[in-house]
Amino acid sequence: MLVVNLSKAKSQLSSLITAIENKQQDEIIILKDGKPVAKLVGLTTSSDTFARIGIAKNAFVLPDTIDDKNEEVTALFLGEGFSKPTV
Repeated sequence: MLVVNLSKAKSQLSSLITAIENKQQDEIIILKDGKPVAKLVGLTTSSDTFARIGIAKNAFVLPDTIDDKNEEVTALFLGEGFSKPTV
């Protein structure tokens, strides 16, 4: 684990990212005023990460009336259209 101050992180961000990318560092802690404020780590992605986008395509059919109640639902979310119970 490498610890760097914010000014070094700003001026050497590219090399810090390269160190993470090349597995020279597992994580890099960034300090501001001597206190840790951020952690730079690599991402772990599998080859199928983007294959999951659209996985439900053609799995179900939306009815043509899907938007018929939009105004009513919006009003309910905004607290309109019903009276609050009295205590």
